[in-house]
Amino acid sequence: MMPLVMFHMITSIAIHVLSHYCSLQNQQIQTSIDAQLFLDMFQNGCKICSQQVFMHLDPDP
Repeated sequence: MMPLVMFHMITSIAIHVLSHYCSLQNQQIQTSIDAQLFLDMFQNGCKICSQQVFMHLDPDP
């Protein structure tokens, strides 16, 4: 695969794991706007990056 696709896949997986980890740890963190924005940023990044990866992985006709 192309390096760009590899980068997107690795980034997507890393952000995905971080978002779930942060979601679990969020109950121990005092709920604040900053914490929520932090989680939203990771979750949105995961969705965007995953869409880019799937677009790159689609087989050419």
